Amino acid sequence: MLELGAGRLLEDVERALIGASPGDTRAVEYSLPDDSSRTTQVTVKEIKEKVLPPADDDFARAASEFDTYAELRNEIESRLREQLEDELDAAFRAETIDRLVVASKATASGPLVEARSRELLNQLGRSLDRRGISADLYLQLTGQTPEQLAEGVRAEAAQSVARELVLEAAADKLGIEVSDDEVEELIREQAEAAGEDADDVVSQLREAGRFETLRADLRLKETLDRIVSEVKRISPDLAQARDKLWTPDKETASTETKLWTPASKEPA
Repeated sequence: MLELGAGRLLEDVERALIGASPGDTRAVEYSLPDDSSRTTQVTVKEIKEKVLPPADDDFARAASEFDTYAELRNEIESRLREQLEDELDAAFRAETIDRLVVASKATASGPLVEARSRELLNQLGRSLDRRGISADLYLQLTGQTPEQLAEGVRAEAAQSVARELVLEAAADKLGIEVSDDEVEELIREQAEAAGEDADDVVSQLREAGRFETLRADLRLKETLDRIVSEVKRISPDLAQARDKLWTPDKETASTETKLWTPASKEPA
């Protein structure tokens, strides 16, 4: 199912489908990033309209444990704020490690990148299968050729591997190690949240060799936690003016590393 107006389709495709009725087949011409164009046939099987109920107390009681719409609204706003904070924190962490990759001039290639590329493509394939979208349709809707998709995935894989290499080097430098108890604690928390027997899950992961994989993942996470805790956040405007990590030859007013994050309004 495709939702018009959600911004998930090429503009050319959305415009071509506006006003179509069930059973209509339309020729859709769209442009590719290389300035070439393609044409595909799209058949409308069914049209559904999103109908929202009135936002009132009756809706609140039917959809939640709250008695009033005001209470439900406050709860939703609180959850959205938490979600936004999580997203901003994730963006800040990603920006931090990406800047470290640039600063360290780390690059990745070879078997590690190829393996990560296959992993990312498999993840994309499973996601498309769940949504009922074929690979050909995905390429059409995103305006990509198979070669462009493969190139983009490989670039993402190379960046992912470079991040890990930098974090592994930092973990060695900082002397960060993860004990068996820390790994088991993480496994038990996840098992209990899923309603599974924690001891069984620990045993299964050890037998499958996943225990050490989790240890490595947790080590990288703790390393990034340490790095992020020592990075000073600055405003977006100041970051745009600098456009790079602070270095002593750029200014002498502060001795702290400064890095922009969307979560920050003012310099910390």
